[in-house]
Amino acid sequence: MRRLTRRKRGISLEQRVDEVSRYLRGWIGYFGYVESPWVLRGLDSWIRRRLRSVQWKQWKVYRRRKAELIRLGVSRDMAQRTAWSVKGPWALSQAPGVRIALPNAYFDRLGLPRLANHQHIQL
Repeated sequence: MRRLTRRKRGISLEQRVDEVSRYLRGWIGYFGYVESPWVLRGLDSWIRRRLRSVQWKQWKVYRRRKAELIRLGVSRDMAQRTAWSVKGPWALSQAPGVRIALPNAYFDRLGLPRLANHQHIQL
């Protein structure tokens, strides 16, 4: 998973989600029937946070970050505060501005399966 979600790979978020989705469908077919669903929820959360971090890194500069946040529905004030932050991509992946711009529903629309709801994944 770390290899698929490396920040230095120059591919779009949609391509990355497609690769991760294929990997997760195979993985859930093998490990999906765990007795501790909280483990899957934690892994779900980590994957989405990692993807937010990757997207933030790809936006690169202040102007682009601010414009993308506004385009994705974040208020101008919050977008500016988030884009000017000195925190790194991993820390900012939990920031309210980034979580509003890239909510879990956004990744659902891209086709990223939720591990915690593995009964809904078509294998």
